[in-house]
Amino acid sequence: MSKWGYALVIWVFGCYVLAAQGQNLQPNHNFSNPKDPLSGWHYDYAWTGNRNYVGNKERVSVLPTEGGRRNVLQIMGLGEVGSKVESALLPFEEGMTYRARVTLRGGPYRVYFAGYSWRRNVTPHDNPTLAELRPVYRSRTVAQSARNWQTIDLEIPGIEATDLSLRHLRQVDFVTLYIWALKMTQVDEVSITRH
Repeated sequence: MSKWGYALVIWVFGCYVLAAQGQNLQPNHNFSNPKDPLSGWHYDYAWTGNRNYVGNKERVSVLPTEGGRRNVLQIMGLGEVGSKVESALLPFEEGMTYRARVTLRGGPYRVYFAGYSWRRNVTPHDNPTLAELRPVYRSRTVAQSARNWQTIDLEIPGIEATDLSLRHLRQVDFVTLYIWALKMTQVDEVSITRH
């Protein structure tokens, strides 16, 4: 192969890597799976035994249309407790930046990256569940209400990460995007990318 052939192979491989890094990591990011609009999302927390979230799955649904948008996730809050959903568990790679973009309205709500590590009594494997993990990290939180649709952006480790934050981040094996709502909140689109 000529030097131009090698250069072309390297260029194509580099483009593939860059494209993969900017790819949305969240399956069913727009709640459009026809068989299960909530596939790829964590919303059933009955396994925790926490009375505040045992019935969480009954307060989460996907509306076919709402506010001029299709396939909208609706989270109904519950008094002072609220309700929540989390993205898929995404393997965390130290040294990489994770970015999330979420379009939503309603609230009050909180959105942040949650970091998890394996519980001490669990042998790591390829198909983890939240029950096998323990929370060890929480990113900067966006906490607000919005009457109209808005888009928010989050990033870890963040531009101004503290030493303490970075120390906690080193313990992280998986991350999720965590969306908590005190009152009705609607989510249209979620993008999580790694760079």
